[in-house]
Amino acid sequence: LVAGHPALRGVVHLSCLNEQASDANQQPEAPASTCESVLHLTQALLREQPAGCRIWIVTRGAQPAGGVQQHVSVSQAPVWGLCRTIAAEHPELCPVVIDLDPSETTNEVDQLWAEIVAPGAEDQIAFRGGIRFVPRLTRLPLAVSTAASSDPSSAARLETSERGVLDNLCWRPMTRRAPNAGEVEIQVQ
Repeated sequence: LVAGHPALRGVVHLSCLNEQASDANQQPEAPASTCESVLHLTQALLREQPAGCRIWIVTRGAQPAGGVQQHVSVSQAPVWGLCRTIAAEHPELCPVVIDLDPSETTNEVDQLWAEIVAPGAEDQIAFRGGIRFVPRLTRLPLAVSTAASSDPSSAARLETSERGVLDNLCWRPMTRRAPNAGEVEIQVQ
């Protein structure tokens, strides 16, 4: 980096792509070294403070995307957490993390370039099968269940079909009982 360089609009960090082999070999130091390279780049940018400089961090298979079960790169997944921290602590860098398809599509260079040069506020992007994914919160239709019932005497319990997996939450009917000593009953509306 050259201080005050007028042409420096941003930096693209591709070093994480070299860590795919370490995932296959399951080297325990891989996640630390991947995050370390992102940290060093961030510190260098903060030292030089180029005005308007943006940072793009490119990973491959670091996040699940597209609703397809896939192997997540253990060495690259922590980079996404680090990028969120950088965004919170140094928003002036406008960090963007881009996760390429782990199956290495042929047009990924074009996709990556288009993402870098496109104006936009997205800071977390994943490509799978040529499709661009970004995180969004969306409303799901309310399932008809005893929990959605207007009958106040019906009781339901929120359960999961697999311990530790929150994606499988569902309402299940239960028999209502009077609260014991030290317990409270709550009616949700």
